Amino acid sequence: MKKLDVLCAGILVMDVIVSGASREVFDQDTQHVDGIAYATGGDAQNVAFNLAKLGARVGIAGCVGEDAAGEDILRRLRDARIDHSLVEKLSDIPTATSVVFKEQNGERHFLYYPGANGHFDGAALTDQVLNQASILYIGSAMSLPALERRGLASLLKRAGQLGVKTVMDACTPEDLSILDRITEALPYVDVFIPSLSEAILLTGQADPERAARLLHQGGAGLVGIKLGHAGSLFFDGQNILTVPAIPCKKPVDTTGAGDAFMAGFVRGMLLGEPLLRCAQMGSAMGYYAIQSLGATTHQCTLETVLTLADQQSEQKRGL
Repeated sequence: MKKLDVLCAGILVMDVIVSGASREVFDQDTQHVDGIAYATGGDAQNVAFNLAKLGARVGIAGCVGEDAAGEDILRRLRDARIDHSLVEKLSDIPTATSVVFKEQNGERHFLYYPGANGHFDGAALTDQVLNQASILYIGSAMSLPALERRGLASLLKRAGQLGVKTVMDACTPEDLSILDRITEALPYVDVFIPSLSEAILLTGQADPERAARLLHQGGAGLVGIKLGHAGSLFFDGQNILTVPAIPCKKPVDTTGAGDAFMAGFVRGMLLGEPLLRCAQMGSAMGYYAIQSLGATTHQCTLETVLTLADQQSEQKRGL
């Protein structure tokens, strides 16, 4: 039996979430806001926390600094019982930090300092480590320069040769020259689910169906496109599947909604669910995530996610 259901590798961030800031903030000396909160963030970390909430056995690999933010992240991982033995502490590089400006409608805007994340190269992901997991999830491809320079494609290829399923999402890069390395990795990815904006960067196609087809032609097995409040779209090489998002009248914070979707989808994979069901579980997780401040502060469980996914299925059948 494998030690881990999922090994998440990639970005770990401390989010500083500012609520109630207006767009005039840079034109003023001081602006009073509604609140400031500290929460864990970053694709790999968000997915790890969400999977743990859904009862999966999770490990995480990445880098943090030897600072207060890094210690807080490690404490939270311990409290969530996430194996963090592969998280490296860097003595001379600060922990990655995002300042998140949250609007009243729940939309958010990031000021991101990559810090330690820029130094994660995946060297700790040996064959022995990979063999401990059923799924390797790469969080924030296109924003992991050291890993991509070292050989993202070779890492994914090794995982596949060991029988480990590979899942990857993406993040808007600072350096567009990294795109070629992502293209090289696609043939070794079983499931690739970027956002529409990320898919556009990779394919030049604004139409999500065309983008999904091109990414599949590039070698990815199953391709999904996250479409925000419009839901998601998938292409498996034969069929297009569209899955609506679950409407939320008053979203509190959309930070990490895409990561919550990924966690729900991956949990469905672990349960052996079909594609539609996995996507519905992803939509359910996204729905719960946007109703609380921060990416992983919601209290949903596998039972509540499955119940909401059942309701989606009933509505689809017109029951």
